[in-house]
Amino acid sequence: MKKYLILTTFVLTGITMFTGCGPEVPAEAEIRTMIVGVYCDGDYRLELTDSTYMNRKFVQSPLRSGMVREACNGNYSIVYENDSWILRFEADDSPGNSLFNNCKQDVVVWNKTDLFLMGTEPITMKDLFDGVVLTKDACDDL
Repeated sequence: MKKYLILTTFVLTGITMFTGCGPEVPAEAEIRTMIVGVYCDGDYRLELTDSTYMNRKFVQSPLRSGMVREACNGNYSIVYENDSWILRFEADDSPGNSLFNNCKQDVVVWNKTDLFLMGTEPITMKDLFDGVVLTKDACDDL
């Protein structure tokens, strides 16, 4: 009986340690509230609404006659997988000038190890074309 009591205590202690450790996982609503907004850096701009995105960049035209806009847009979802919150950007079915990039990709914004990978002050997000770091609310025209 004493062995059973010791074994039970050991098992319950182990379960308590495993379930009580680690950071608290934020709710999807908290993630959504943090990410919705406009992110900019120079000629790059990423706009996130509650469920859609628009990614734009301006590049010098090949003939040096001005700037050309490259853009893609579509829907995104927020999913929790493998102890991480992920933004899943869907492909733009008609990306316009973006012949080689439809912006489809997954971006991890939170995980149990590193917490908020996009920061909290300021909040940053990578451009979907070139991975340029964009800062929320850093646009000149806002």
